[in-house]
Amino acid sequence: MNILKNTLKALCVVIFLLLMTPSLKTYALSQIRITEIMYDPLGSGDKEFIEIYNGSDSTVDLSGWSFKSGVTYTFPSASKLQAGQYGVVVRNSVQFRSSYPNARILGQYTGKLIGRGELISLADRSSSIVTKVDYRSGAGWPTEPRNGGPSLSLSKPDADETVAACWGYSTVTGGSPGFTNTTRGSGSGCPTKAYPTTSVSPQSTPKSTGGTTGQSGKQSPGGQKPTQSQPQQGQSASLESQGDQELQNITPEKQKELDQQSKLEDKEDSLQDAPASQPTFKKYIGIMIAVFISIMGASYILVEKFHHHDGSASKAARKKIRSLHAKIRSLGIHARQ
Repeated sequence: MNILKNTLKALCVVIFLLLMTPSLKTYALSQIRITEIMYDPLGSGDKEFIEIYNGSDSTVDLSGWSFKSGVTYTFPSASKLQAGQYGVVVRNSVQFRSSYPNARILGQYTGKLIGRGELISLADRSSSIVTKVDYRSGAGWPTEPRNGGPSLSLSKPDADETVAACWGYSTVTGGSPGFTNTTRGSGSGCPTKAYPTTSVSPQSTPKSTGGTTGQSGKQSPGGQKPTQSQPQQGQSASLESQGDQELQNITPEKQKELDQQSKLEDKEDSLQDAPASQPTFKKYIGIMIAVFISIMGASYILVEKFHHHDGSASKAARKKIRSLHAKIRSLGIHARQ
């Protein structure tokens, strides 16, 4: 029965390798969080954006940080986001600024967000993931942002951005990039996730003077919710950040090239954006476990069928079982690749 024991050992090894294959890294509490996503705006898609928020009590140096999945963008040196500030990375800075002139633009990414959903992750300089959202259209996620509607909005700044129940849709068509979210449709059971702090001193965070708090939980100056034409407190309308200077350096020729690239990506997305959902990791593991259990059972049956009275297995049984072992090893190699 040693062959059956070896089969069980091989099964355990392969399942372990499959579980380790996705390399799903846990990430430490981050000062930065993704709070709003416009993945399917009206028109050509040039007004896509991803909003991030610094919920801590200190300025964050974004130099060298990069979006690792969903879209591609690396923040240039001297890119910073102050405590309590929102910023956006956009697909087309010219088109975006025409509709949202007061939003804090941190940069222009390449690529296109997918309407049916995908993983967006932001990594720091050491390539550690600091914030991620694996959004969908349906399957527990809001469907309203699909097909040129409102944005996908986090219900409150301290909500856990990895949980579908914490996301709703913006009350404003086109969203509110760079400003406090007002959200509808978020589900129940949304957990909160605190931001790290560097000081317990009350002077470390901005104080409010009689303002009101919106649904997303952030204080609005002067008792009014910020609008697209009203800059956030402490935000310069001139946007003299390093990221904005980088955008100003984009020549008309470069912008034309980016526009052409956007059109190609729009066309590719329309072909690939099928309503069918992709199989999840849990389904994949379930299928693989079922396959391996079947192989284990087949090995046991072969041993019982071809077992001699003297306790030795026949040559035919050994040959068949070796073949099954080779298949298991092959699947394990593919999983690691």
